[in-house]
Amino acid sequence: MVTLRLLSRSIRCPNLITGVAQLVLLANAASLFADDPTKLSVDRGNATAPAIAQRNAKPRPMPAKKQQKSAVPDQFSPDMSLGMAGMNVDEERAVKRVGSEIREALSLRPTLVVWLLELSSAAESLRRGSIDSIGQVMQQLGDEHPGKLEMAVIGYDVAVHWATPNPTKKADELKSALANLKGKNSERINLYGAVRQAVEKFAARTSSGSEVMFVVVGASSGDDLSDADPVLVSLKRAAIEVFGIGPAARFGPSVAQTVRGRTQREPSDEHTPSESLFAERIRLALPGQQGMSDLGDSGYGPFGLERLCRQSGGRFFRLRDMAMIGWEIDPTTGGIKAELLERYTPDYVDEAQYRRLLAENKCRMALHNAALLPAQIGLEAMSAEFVPSSNEAQLAKNITRAQEAAAIKDQPMQQLYDALVAGESERTNLTGARWQAGYDLAMGRALSAKARLEGYNAMLATLKQGKKFANPESKRWVLEPADEIAAASALDKMAKSSRVYLKRVIEQHQGTPWAAVAQRELQFPAGWKFVEK
Repeated sequence: MVTLRLLSRSIRCPNLITGVAQLVLLANAASLFADDPTKLSVDRGNATAPAIAQRNAKPRPMPAKKQQKSAVPDQFSPDMSLGMAGMNVDEERAVKRVGSEIREALSLRPTLVVWLLELSSAAESLRRGSIDSIGQVMQQLGDEHPGKLEMAVIGYDVAVHWATPNPTKKADELKSALANLKGKNSERINLYGAVRQAVEKFAARTSSGSEVMFVVVGASSGDDLSDADPVLVSLKRAAIEVFGIGPAARFGPSVAQTVRGRTQREPSDEHTPSESLFAERIRLALPGQQGMSDLGDSGYGPFGLERLCRQSGGRFFRLRDMAMIGWEIDPTTGGIKAELLERYTPDYVDEAQYRRLLAENKCRMALHNAALLPAQIGLEAMSAEFVPSSNEAQLAKNITRAQEAAAIKDQPMQQLYDALVAGESERTNLTGARWQAGYDLAMGRALSAKARLEGYNAMLATLKQGKKFANPESKRWVLEPADEIAAASALDKMAKSSRVYLKRVIEQHQGTPWAAVAQRELQFPAGWKFVEK
């Protein structure tokens, strides 16, 4: 029995096996995947409607033979488990896992491996941390397969930098080329432009019976995503697989938060790559000065890079620099559970296909529009204590000042709510676990923030009208969070509706960052009550 990837590579080589042998291999593959025939037809990148439905169906059990492979081996080998969903590896292990793919190809035919390294400042530590491992792995493979392995190195930023004008079989020349890579200090990254030039130069080798593999080491999605489709077509036509090594895209969106009365931005910003084509999470700070900076692993790589790998038939090896907080971890692998990553996979499609997905359901379009709005903070650092005095005018003035401070946030909060509520009528028709989790979380959080803000103003209005202490010893009124808003039934209904949305996220999307954020939101009630002290 052979692996499906090995089968694919074998069939591409016309001189390796005869037509009869190909049929035998295909029969073996059909037997191997009889338990799950979708594995033979799944397009790794195109999220068509059937693919989306399949993704959200209950995962089918893996054959027992597959379940035995769990941990990441310290050394790469021909039969090691590769690209296991949810697996996180450091640069060295990632390079070794790519080495296993190269070794598999070398077992069939001469192979050219083209290394493409991003030269931006964002990728500098990744690049430096990978160079030694790349040199060591390639030298070992070259020694094991004398004369069969060729190597090339390309650096890319806004331009393409050919570190090896011609492929080399010498590991020392590869190491030297890697060490001397220099870019133009440009933060614009033309990922697909670099891959296109590499295809143009090396694609002809596949027709002569050689294997060609690209390995991208990068941290960016690419600023030329509009050029992706023709590049992906050319890769498929030439049967060139692309493998990637890079960081996980962050889950937490770029937001601001209030810490000790001062507004601070979370570590992510608008230049941080997303795991989806467009943003799919609202940029609203959590209440109670909570943050989302610890949600550093979306489970996927930068969109453009991961799409490149998936749709070419390769794999992206995701790195991480922090714990996978929010995700349920598989104890046998130490990584995110594979079935969760499968269920919440982003839609790896082009912009036209993505916009068709948005147009299919108002919830998707609403979430998309809301996620494009500027980052904002809810009701933080507000006045919560009010001391009645003999001077009622002064108390009224203090209350008015507090209401004016809250009113500044009213318009942007209303815009966020309006954007999301526009899709509410089609929530029952919304498909796709990722979209369902995204919309429900956004709607629940927006309702909560709006109820909290407007409830605050309503409660202050009741205090301004006059409120008597029940205890003659009391000196001040303190406004504290509560599950209900006594001042307005409509706002109380809004707060309760927010809890319905948030609890649904927790119940239906357990073990995901969406559920983790919903739990944090619920820790701070959306209502208010006055407590006399």
